Amino acid sequence: MTRRRWTVLLPFLKGFGTVVGLAGAILIALHVPASGWGWPLVLASSSAWALVAYALGERSLLLLQLGFTVVNAIGVWRWLLVAG
Repeated sequence: MTRRRWTVLLPFLKGFGTVVGLAGAILIALHVPASGWGWPLVLASSSAWALVAYALGERSLLLLQLGFTVVNAIGVWRWLLVAG
């Protein structure tokens, strides 16, 4: 992807990752029947932040977000696919 595209996309990814990450974390923390739907939100958030880290060349942040992405995918699998 060209540098110009990243320049346009990064602010969106940062905002999206922040908003859906907070929404997902709050939903999970509430521990209500719909809490399982917080997992796809935090999965989307960690994926967005992984793209940001990749674009900025932040290897430590990228590794952290890839780890979170795996954990969040497990959450989706356990809470929505297996439990459903």
